[in-house]
Amino acid sequence: MARIRTVKPEFWSHPIMARQSSDVRLLALALLNMADDEGYFYADPMLVRNFAFPFLEDHREVEAMLSQLEKTGYLEARECEGRGCIGLVKSFTDHQVISHPQESSIKIYFDKGVQVSFHERSSNVPVTFHDDSTGKGKEGKGKEWNNTTDALAPVAIEKPPKSSDELEKMIYTHFLEANDGTFANYPKERNATKAIVRAIRNKKPEDEVVASGQLLEEYKDLVLSNDKFWSSQPYLPSGLSPLIDRVISTIQKRAPPPPGEHWAEKLAREVEERESRGIA
Repeated sequence: MARIRTVKPEFWSHPIMARQSSDVRLLALALLNMADDEGYFYADPMLVRNFAFPFLEDHREVEAMLSQLEKTGYLEARECEGRGCIGLVKSFTDHQVISHPQESSIKIYFDKGVQVSFHERSSNVPVTFHDDSTGKGKEGKGKEWNNTTDALAPVAIEKPPKSSDELEKMIYTHFLEANDGTFANYPKERNATKAIVRAIRNKKPEDEVVASGQLLEEYKDLVLSNDKFWSSQPYLPSGLSPLIDRVISTIQKRAPPPPGEHWAEKLAREVEERESRGIA
C-alpha cells in the first residue's frame, strides 16, 4: 500500500542527487511512497517498475536506475531465500516523520538476507533503450553473468553508439566500462559525450586523442580526490561535460607529464589486469 511522504527542499539541491537523471530522481521519490514506515520495500525490479513506471515496457531500465541509486548510497538491497530481494532507503528514518508508524513486516527478512548489488548483474538478452530525441529504441546486448539466483533480472549493457566518430565511441566506451557497463540514462550520456567531443575539438589540440586521454585521467583523479566539490561529481559524461573548462584549467596549471605509456594502451592494460584477477 502506497503511503503519503514528505520531500525536503534540500532533496533538489543535494550535491549528489541533483546530478542524477530526472528518471533516477523520480524513482528515488517513488521509493519513499513504496517503502513501509521504516523504509523497507520489495526491490524486485518488476515490482518497482509496476509501482513507479507502470507503462515502461522493460523492467531492466528500472534496474539500471536502482543500480545508480545504490551507487549513490541512497539504498541497499539484500536477497532473502523465499522472499526475494528486499530494499532499504538508508536515510528514510532521518527524513520522514511519521505519525503512528507501523512496524515493518519485512525488516526481519532484510536482516537475515545476503547483500546483493544491482550493478554487478548483466544480461546477454537484448534490451531496448529508448532515445528521447527520436522516440525509437536501440537494441543492446550485455555480457553473460554467472549467478545462482535469478530473483533479480540482470542489468543490460549497451553496445558503443553506432557512430563514425571514433573519438566519440572511445570516450563513451571508456565511461561505460568505468560504470560497470551501464548508465541510468543512455540518451543523456550519449549527448554529453558528443558535447565533450565538441569541446575538445574547439580547443584545437595537436592530438585530440592524447588530449582526450589527459582530460579523462585528470577528471578521474579529481573525482577520486578528497576535494569536497570534485569528489561529489559522478564519473559520467554528464558529470564531465559542464566542467570541461575547469578540468582543463587544472591540467594547464601543472607541468606536462613525462613521456610514457599512451593513455589508451594504459587503459587497455589495466582492463586486462583486472580481468586476469577476476575483477568485474
